[in-house]
Amino acid sequence: MKKCLLCTNNDASSQRSHIIPKFFREDIYEVVDGRISISLLYVKKKTIKNTQDLVVQDYLLCEQCESELSYFETISSRILKNIYSNESNNYFTITSSDFNIDNIILNRNSEIFNLFFLSLIWRISVSKYFESFKLNSSVENEIRNLLLNNFKYDKKKDISNKEDVLFKGFEYVLFKPKSKSTSCRGGITAYRGSDSIYVIDLPFISVFIYLNKAIDNILALKRISIKSIQGLQLLSMPDDCYNEFNKNKIKQRL
Repeated sequence: MKKCLLCTNNDASSQRSHIIPKFFREDIYEVVDGRISISLLYVKKKTIKNTQDLVVQDYLLCEQCESELSYFETISSRILKNIYSNESNNYFTITSSDFNIDNIILNRNSEIFNLFFLSLIWRISVSKYFESFKLNSSVENEIRNLLLNNFKYDKKKDISNKEDVLFKGFEYVLFKPKSKSTSCRGGITAYRGSDSIYVIDLPFISVFIYLNKAIDNILALKRISIKSIQGLQLLSMPDDCYNEFNKNKIKQRL
């Protein structure tokens, strides 16, 4: 049996490992004419295909690594559900910036949230499904080692040492609409947008990964961004702007 791609020690015995975490499934279903429908698509070789399940892959991880990543997912799923309240609370603070775009700064569990999205980026890169989203092997290994180092924490308390979760191989920005209106749902896909920019689209959230300090060349992002921790930025934009944002990305892919 193949070895786990994350720890590289244990057998990759886990079946149906979710490349895209299953809690995103809650945002792709809707009731239409009394029937449950699914709104999900992914792009492969510039072709949009429908699928009836989130992206899974067999024998990618061992059971132990699967369990460790599940912890990051559980905490982060709660954060993602709360950020659509659009009001500052104990979990996060909202600050306004230029262009009517808000910065969301997490007040707790920001390190776990960061580790969760790094694990998502890693899983997509090493999976067999998203052919145009493939990071350099050295970057994949850096993320893998960072994740493994943080598996050792006591799960009864927050990860509090920011230096241990900083990843300096790239920066990434999470964009979300202010609400979860149907027009902003989007689909699920991951691709390389340019030599230095990678994109992950999820229901109601888009992730832009910037390699080689590409973000430094984007003036608008520099003006609106306030980093809560190095490498991670979370921005909220009006629904109509986010809808146009999604449409433009789809046009570029077709």
